[in-house]
Amino acid sequence: MHERVHTGQRPHNCGVCNKSFTEQGHLKVHQPLHTGDLPYACVECNKSFNQLGQLKRHERIHNGEQPYSCDVCGKSFTLKDGPKLHLLVHNKECNYTGNVCSKPFRQPSTLKLHQSTHTEGQSYTCDISNKSFRQERNQKANKQGRN
Repeated sequence: MHERVHTGQRPHNCGVCNKSFTEQGHLKVHQPLHTGDLPYACVECNKSFNQLGQLKRHERIHNGEQPYSCDVCGKSFTLKDGPKLHLLVHNKECNYTGNVCSKPFRQPSTLKLHQSTHTEGQSYTCDISNKSFRQERNQKANKQGRN
């Protein structure tokens, strides 16, 4: 199966949007986006997810679990990519840091755009999957991904 990554072969097609996948399991994970089937619900806030892993990752918001840490300073993070992004702060490549999540940015305008994700509701909704987005550009990218 791994060979398909190199050959570009994607034999498993979605019957709704015709997106193709290298593995049947990836197609199975994709399909609930069209049905709206979200069987995994958070007991704290009722937010629902189509994958158990997504729910587990979300639950860290409520339980405060931060299993990933920076090798340089020991700062802890909820998401696996947290230390990698944070490392840019130590490399002094990014001079602008978010006050909510400490995510580093190279430009103040990018930081400002990101910070709106912490304060504004999800106001852009896909008319097919009902998936919500905080920024219009993400909703448009989602739509283009289906075409």
